[in-house]
Amino acid sequence: MSVDVSPERARLRCRQSRRGCGQRRSRLRIVWVSGETVTEIQLTTDGPRFAKQAKLYLQHECDIPCGKQNFLHGEEVIHDDTDLLELPAAMLTLVVMPYMGGSEQLLSYARRGHLAKVQWALEVPHDPDVTDQLGRTPLYMAASRGHWEVVRLLCDMGAELDRTCTERRTALCSAARRGHWKVVRVLCFVGANKDLADLWGASPLLHACRAGHVEAARLLCGARADVNQRDLAGHSPLSCGGVDVAGLLCELGTPRCARRARRAPGKASQRSRLRGSLCAFRAETAETCSTRRARRDLRHLRAFV
Repeated sequence: MSVDVSPERARLRCRQSRRGCGQRRSRLRIVWVSGETVTEIQLTTDGPRFAKQAKLYLQHECDIPCGKQNFLHGEEVIHDDTDLLELPAAMLTLVVMPYMGGSEQLLSYARRGHLAKVQWALEVPHDPDVTDQLGRTPLYMAASRGHWEVVRLLCDMGAELDRTCTERRTALCSAARRGHWKVVRVLCFVGANKDLADLWGASPLLHACRAGHVEAARLLCGARADVNQRDLAGHSPLSCGGVDVAGLLCELGTPRCARRARRAPGKASQRSRLRGSLCAFRAETAETCSTRRARRDLRHLRAFV
């Protein structure tokens, strides 16, 4: 005898079955070799469940670099792609390995963009913050040459984001100076300092604007970099003239900062661009102009043009 099931009831049963599948949970206990508990992690099918994710959690919570972590289940070494929900016992032993010598070859791998070799060197493990004679780290080497995948791997393995070279230039500053916008996007996402100036007081945004790298400047403006920060010569991103920073701010919906462009050279051309941006901003906020914030932003932009 067949039972007629309505489409609504069938969809409801499907959602319930999916919800039931996502409710599989297990609590993982991570201990030192001495038996002392390091932490406990809640494993779910929809959340962290692999060994790599557990290492990233320990790096964030316990400040232990991923490259130095090794998991043991009894006498078996747990690899990064191991599903921890499939383990018979919900307890792992954490072994922290010291960095090995010969980390200088990691600088060469990062400079050339060899992703597989960089990953192998970090798993040995080698120190991700090793420097050369000029103070440049593997992250700096990869960022200055646009190897964004290597940059992302080094950030995941706990490399220091704001380490500077002898010229006090960071990896983000070097990437913005050379226009590697993919590297800029990765470093801004992981939380690198966007306003850390070099030896001459130039910020990453000033380097990008001075060299005319529009996409890198757009990403830095979207990440709330300081557009008024000046170098030792008194130049700011608004006054260098390489990139229309005021137009970028209007495109990103920050018209209040655009009024600072009055002090920049080329006032007439910037005003004409801002008039077009005002029309676009007015059309986008036509439905929400009743709110106080939208009215204030529109008033500042109208006062400028």
